[in-house]
Amino acid sequence: MDLARALGVESDNQTKLTEQIKQLTADFSRSCLISERRILSSLQRILDNWSVMPDVATLNWGHEVEEDVHISPFRNFMCPLTKEVMKEPVVVLESSQTYEKKAIEYWLAGAIEEWINRNVDVQVNTAVECLREQTLRVDCLEKVLDCIYRISEEHPSNRYKVRNAGVVLLIVKMLRSSSKIIGTILRTKILMALLNMAKDEESKKIKLEEGVTRLAIHSLIGSSEKEKEYAVKLLLECSNCVSIASEKGGLVLLSSMAENLENPALSNLAKEVLKKMEKLRKSFSN
Repeated sequence: MDLARALGVESDNQTKLTEQIKQLTADFSRSCLISERRILSSLQRILDNWSVMPDVATLNWGHEVEEDVHISPFRNFMCPLTKEVMKEPVVVLESSQTYEKKAIEYWLAGAIEEWINRNVDVQVNTAVECLREQTLRVDCLEKVLDCIYRISEEHPSNRYKVRNAGVVLLIVKMLRSSSKIIGTILRTKILMALLNMAKDEESKKIKLEEGVTRLAIHSLIGSSEKEKEYAVKLLLECSNCVSIASEKGGLVLLSSMAENLENPALSNLAKEVLKKMEKLRKSFSN
């Protein structure tokens, strides 16, 4: 052992070697030099490891060895999370702590998921407060709608929280509002949020019950191409042929839009809605 040779101690004389290391540790503990502090840290690890070294003399090395006889592992071999010997150790750079890879990945995944869920809860509650205010503010509403869209898009498993908090119902009521602040930009954002929430079946039922088909058809006469686009997409996702056909002007607007070649994307969407309606009509007639 190089350390024993440097200290002038026999390598097999562990007691004497331990005393010398402890003396060195005491000397370096009073030092402020970084290099000596590092040496101190290394010496301390050596002592820590030796503190759990098995007593070899007490082991039975005969031919008949009991099954439960084993050499105890060093403390550094144990994962702080699983309390078991690590099979695939990884080091966290910030703390220099070693963990079992699967254990730390599982722990981090759980911690991140909990953080996301808490943030979603806060954002949904904030959205409800804003949407229930007597005096609606455009800047606040735009942030809320962007937030609801993002939650539904990035965390689909949390869509039920948006629905259960009553946000879907409040957004539909806002689209129905005749307030002058609900312009084409805000209506487009409302339609985007409702379209994303249509992937939740219970939310889809709420929207249909609240007359979202009529509101989407009304947006087909909007001045913004984006508003029209998301209105048609919402009709395609949520509505059936009966609800669309029963709305005054719905078929006329969709047919006119389907024939408008100036906007091919919008024309194709309108054609899809009409094809869906025709297919459903034939299935009912049969």
